[in-house]
Amino acid sequence: DDMGKERPWLTLLDPSAQDYFPPNAKELPKYAKVDMYHYTMAAPLWEILPKVITSEVVEWWNREFEEVLIPPVEIDAKTKRLRLAP
Repeated sequence: DDMGKERPWLTLLDPSAQDYFPPNAKELPKYAKVDMYHYTMAAPLWEILPKVITSEVVEWWNREFEEVLIPPVEIDAKTKRLRLAP
């Protein structure tokens, strides 16, 4: 789509994230940050798949916080540059 051509970084995000960026967003986010998580499968696949087949609720992943990659930032209204959020 055109959005991916204009801003290719959006293709790195889950498609539902596009709701938070123009032209879909009702308003722009005030802050942004990036955290790193470590994901592991909640169980071996052979234990998860029978639950999927029987329509049970399945927990696929466990996630553990690793570190802050980019602390909360905002765009300074005067300079139009990124700055650390208060």
